[in-house]
This record gives sequence, structure tokens and C-alpha cells, in this order.
Amino acid sequence: MIKKFIILISVAFIWLLFFYKTEAATLRLSPNIGSFILGSTFDVSVILNTQDIPVNTVEVELLFPADKLQIANPSLGKSIVGIWATPPSYSNQEGRIYFVGGIPSPGINTSEGVVQSFTFRVISPGEGRITFGKNNTSVLANDGLATDVLKQTSPADFRFILPTAQGPEIFSPTHPE
Repeated sequence: MIKKFIILISVAFIWLLFFYKTEAATLRLSPNIGSFILGSTFDVSVILNTQDIPVNTVEVELLFPADKLQIANPSLGKSIVGIWATPPSYSNQEGRIYFVGGIPSPGINTSEGVVQSFTFRVISPGEGRITFGKNNTSVLANDGLATDVLKQTSPADFRFILPTAQGPEIFSPTHPE
């Protein structure tokens, strides 16, 4: 009887080990590509897809090129986060944004949840990438064990261009056309 119990437990453990998907959530940036003119602003949102696993905590570190971009507005619109354990903070000198947010029980299960949005200002031309920090980005399952279910993050690539030359404005009071 004990031998059958041990075999049953072993089979169940192996089944969980190979078939239970513990990593499933993804974080991406929207938009993830674009071209913006020097001096202009644009919004970028952090989007969460939980892949059918309820989650209750999101930790995000975003890294951006400080020589090309600066944060103009750290918050825009609504968020799925209900409690800020660490409210969004940023450094334009370091090119870094960091925050930790919680979603009250029973957590959230979403395919397009806006975690937070930011308005960036273009400060110099060139190309730049906004990425998620590897060590300070996680999505925790609402399983009582704080299981990190983050499987994938996707960066955003942008081009920052100079405005087109307009030329001098010419006018005449005697010849309006």
C-alpha cells in the first residue's frame, strides 16, 4: 500500500513538473515602434497579459536612453494597479523608471491590462530602445506563494528625427499673395 502511494505521489509530482506552466505572463510596451520629431512628446504604456493566470503584483523597471529621451509626465490615465507598494519614480539622468504595484484579491486575469503609462519628450535625434530591466521586473501570481510567472518582456524601438526645414516666412502688406 505504501509503495503504491509513493508511486502515485511520484507520478503526480512528475506531471506537475512537466505539464504545469508556472511562467506565462508577458509585459510589453505600446507602441513598440515609431518615429518622433525632436521636441515632441509621445506616450508609452506598459501592457500586461497574464495568460489566464491571476496575478496580484507587478514590479517594473524600464530603462530608456537618457541622451535621447526624458520623462515629461510619469503618469497618464487609468491603471489596473490598485495599490502602489512603490509608486512610479524616475530619473531622467539615469534613464530609469521603477515601480511596484499590487492588485487586490482575487488578483487580475487580463490579456491587455494597462499597468502604467508615461509621456516621453524627445531631446535629441537618433535611435533609442526602451527595455525592461532584467533583475527588477516580475509578475507575481495570486497563489499565496509569490510565484514569478513572467515569461517574456518585449522592448520598444524608436527613431527620433529632426523636424523638416520650414524656411523663412515671407510676407508683404502691399502684396498679400
